[in-house]
Amino acid sequence: MPSTYSPRIFAHRGSNKLAPENSKPAFDLALIEGADGFETDIQFSRDNTAILWHDDEMERIGMPGKTVKDFFLEELELLDISLISKDFHRFCGMMTLEEFLKEYYGRTPLLLEIKKMIG
Repeated sequence: MPSTYSPRIFAHRGSNKLAPENSKPAFDLALIEGADGFETDIQFSRDNTAILWHDDEMERIGMPGKTVKDFFLEELELLDISLISKDFHRFCGMMTLEEFLKEYYGRTPLLLEIKKMIG
């Protein structure tokens, strides 16, 4: 008897081979590539804004020992996360959870992983 189950493909941090992970370009590319949904990671800034970022530290963008929690939102918005993608050569800022939800909620299934709680 044939199965009616159809697996779904979730883009882990977006299309992170072509654009910086957890960025708008990565998620937009994942939609173009046919992803059924997204998985993303959430950390909190110093002013408790939910930010899309995976790592505990920010070493991959040249800030070893620093975490998202060390920065206010206005400081994080100035950081260029394109440094984590060897083939992406234009400025790319971090997304807030609010921006992410405004753009993709209701368009595609979302899986949110909270890395560190507020506090």
